[in-house]
Amino acid sequence: MNDGFLVDVPGLGQLIASLSEVADRMHAADGRLRAASAAELGSDDLDRAGGDFQERWEYGIGKISDAAEKMADSLRQAQQLYEQTDQAVARLFPDPGLPLATAGSGPPGPGGSSPISRALDGPSVR
Repeated sequence: MNDGFLVDVPGLGQLIASLSEVADRMHAADGRLRAASAAELGSDDLDRAGGDFQERWEYGIGKISDAAEKMADSLRQAQQLYEQTDQAVARLFPDPGLPLATAGSGPPGPGGSSPISRALDGPSVR
């Protein structure tokens, strides 16, 4: 059971890709909507209704596209920060089965251990 906080970084990447695709699709839909001519529909009433529809949806599609782009950008930044944090934590807590790279690179303290590493090792038995 995990009571902590866990970030699925690859899953975050998939979400970013999906949001980017949504933004691209919305841009394409907005372009197609602008290219359509309401005046080609027939009667004046139908032309007006088509123009009103086009005006409202151009705005809405633009807003959806903008929001998707902003979310994707923010998530990209969050993903980078999670990856940097994960790397920093990994450097702070190297694999205990591996020897230290150099004698001077070990944590300070008696016996080459720090209070954090001693706490992680658990209570000592005497």
